Amino acid sequence: MNKLLKFKEFSLTIDSLLLEASGWEQILIDSYETMFPTNKGKWTLYKGSGVVPGEKECFFRAPFGSTNQKENIEKFLTLNKVMYKNLEEVSKDESITSDYQAFRFTVEQNTPIGTRKNLVPGIQYFVVNLEVSLSGNTVIGSRKSFTPADLQFNDKDFFLDSNELKETLISRLLDKNTDNKIVDLVSSIGKAIVEFKTKKETLSDFLTGVNERGSITFEIPFSNPNKEEISSENLSIIKNNIGEILGGILMLNKLKDLSRGVNFPTASNEQVIDFSVDKLGFSSKAGKIGGGAKAAATGFCVKVKTAIDTIGWQPEPGREQEFYDNFIKPIRDHRDVGMRCKSRIFGSNVYMMTTGFPNSSSLWDLFLQLSEMSTDNMEQESFISAFDKIKTKGKLYEIVSKIKSITRSSPKDKTVKLFLTKDTLREENLASKLYDQMNNDQKIGIILYYCSVEFSKYIDEKWSVELNSLLNKTLRNQQVYMDLNMKNDTVTFHIKSMQTGKFVCGPLNGIDWQTKQLTLSLSK
Repeated sequence: MNKLLKFKEFSLTIDSLLLEASGWEQILIDSYETMFPTNKGKWTLYKGSGVVPGEKECFFRAPFGSTNQKENIEKFLTLNKVMYKNLEEVSKDESITSDYQAFRFTVEQNTPIGTRKNLVPGIQYFVVNLEVSLSGNTVIGSRKSFTPADLQFNDKDFFLDSNELKETLISRLLDKNTDNKIVDLVSSIGKAIVEFKTKKETLSDFLTGVNERGSITFEIPFSNPNKEEISSENLSIIKNNIGEILGGILMLNKLKDLSRGVNFPTASNEQVIDFSVDKLGFSSKAGKIGGGAKAAATGFCVKVKTAIDTIGWQPEPGREQEFYDNFIKPIRDHRDVGMRCKSRIFGSNVYMMTTGFPNSSSLWDLFLQLSEMSTDNMEQESFISAFDKIKTKGKLYEIVSKIKSITRSSPKDKTVKLFLTKDTLREENLASKLYDQMNNDQKIGIILYYCSVEFSKYIDEKWSVELNSLLNKTLRNQQVYMDLNMKNDTVTFHIKSMQTGKFVCGPLNGIDWQTKQLTLSLSK
């Protein structure tokens, strides 16, 4: 397997337990669930090819309590016969996660876990506590907790009554032993939505109104039973995950004469859909219009390709067809597109900048020029060799200078942030030293991310008409934004049509290039 691949996170459910976990992983799972029998399925593992020398490895991620977490982790390590020393909480700068509290330990001697895993002295091993945030607040769950799927909603269960959906939501929150303050807040918001006075409309009339006006807003006051008692991390989970269900409650209150009602497609079955109303898809985002997390471009590109395959229409000849071939297809198919790349994201992004849209990124052009790298059959290993060649030439300062001219934003990664300081522009030796401290993922990520900043601007400036033509003709979905204002005790829903709204392209959401993708989102 490719040694450049870092450990990738994947969550497991009880149903997939035996399929996904085996060997040493199952040993860890069994020991954890022996300690915490009520936390079955709440742990997270990492898959990967091993640890690159000198790097950090996540040993296990799971809820370990909010008050006696260190003691619980010690028991967990002892239960697995790990020979360790110096278990300590780590700071944000040293951690392997930007969300949760982590503890680091040092292995004293080779420690086998089962027959296929061996903990090696000299490697930093981490245990992440999914129950406490970096700011020290107790967290009700991970980012993927309390989604409709996590709360047992699925595409086969339809709701026609807003109060029934609200009561079902509260019942399932209680089944998960959710903190009472969270349940009370969600119940209060849900009750306010159910009782909100609004003119009933058919789905058809409602959609006509959204298309004609561009967007529709509902501002709903609610009674806050826990003023200032809920952390920002937990509010984020409510807005991002439970908000999908609250949006469904609003639609049931607003619409009349529905035939099937609201349901929640099973995770990964539908692209750009979080819930459906009589089979019409609604995508849910936290925040104001144009805000919140940006959606990966892949889902939209899949929708365009599916429409072409099922409906039979074709892009218009000329620029629209060209944009489809060079943007929609590479992202949709996640193909290497003729390149022998081990990462499909790497392959599709490199293809678009090199072949699909040449001269779309001045940083990419400079990288190719300085490294003298051939773009034929490019692989990630050749990319690193090319970057090393730039260092050997003493030209790292040119890369740093170009990046700083692209954007003033500063990356979160501490090592990359140091590499991009003004000091490296003056001292090539310092640039080389900091370059050597970066791992291969960071080296690939720093180029791909800042190239994507330029590339996304290029698409919006040169290809906006073709992008929006394809998406508007393809998508009939509605975008729902939910914003929760705890100061004014109001929940606001903004609904915007993807059929008439304007889309903009966004860069990779960080230098974690293996999981981040280009984004597409509706503009304000």
